[in-house]
Amino acid sequence: AYALDISNVTVTDVTSTSARVKWNTDQVADGKVMYGISPDLGYTSRHTTYIFEHNQLLQSLSSETKYFFKIESANINGQKLIDDNNGNFYTFTTKDITPPGKVNGLNLVSRTEDSITISWQQSDAQDLSHYNIYRDRIKVTNSTTTMFTDVNLSHNTLFSYKVVAVDKSGNEGLQSDTLAVST
Repeated sequence: AYALDISNVTVTDVTSTSARVKWNTDQVADGKVMYGISPDLGYTSRHTTYIFEHNQLLQSLSSETKYFFKIESANINGQKLIDDNNGNFYTFTTKDITPPGKVNGLNLVSRTEDSITISWQQSDAQDLSHYNIYRDRIKVTNSTTTMFTDVNLSHNTLFSYKVVAVDKSGNEGLQSDTLAVST
């Protein structure tokens, strides 16, 4: 008989409320994931099937939260092994589902026969990625600045604009008030 070994600990399929923890054992073994929002852990998810490739879905998690975890497996002889990442615990963070706030201060900077320049106030979102710019309800581009010049527009035509802040997780906030401008 030789000692049980745990390897290839990974976390996949992370959502805002769940994550899948996978690991391998070199002998058939059961499995347990002990997890929580601090190194004190507090929750357990287990399976009692003796297998080599382990796959535990953790559910009812809180969004935008860092979780700590360790793995425990025991073989059919009762040999138990705990893998806590050398005392550092494994971690993952559930996905962000909180969108940035509404973009304010959308206004006209300038206009010509065939262009319109608009600007807006900087978003206060800590995790801001960019702004989506909509013309006549259709996304035309995105920008990392608070100004946009729309070019090659039809002469004497009315256009409506809205701007939305987007965070690094892809959450789109509420659209700004509409700005209607003619070339």
